[in-house]
Amino acid sequence: MTDFMVVLRGYRIKEVDDLVRVATEALASTCEEKRARAAGRLREASIRVSLRGYDRSQVDSWLRHTLEALA
Repeated sequence: MTDFMVVLRGYRIKEVDDLVRVATEALASTCEEKRARAAGRLREASIRVSLRGYDRSQVDSWLRHTLEALA
């Protein structure tokens, strides 16, 4: 699992963890359809901000790199 810093106002942890799980499974797969679905889910993700959550800049950077890897 990816280690993100927990900050005062960050992305909701459960939502990010769900995206990380989906992306990790897709990256481990050779199925192009599964990779495309995961990339679509990452692109369309609208992660809510909570009082304590993952650092938004770290998550945004991870999203960019992961989308590149899924392409």
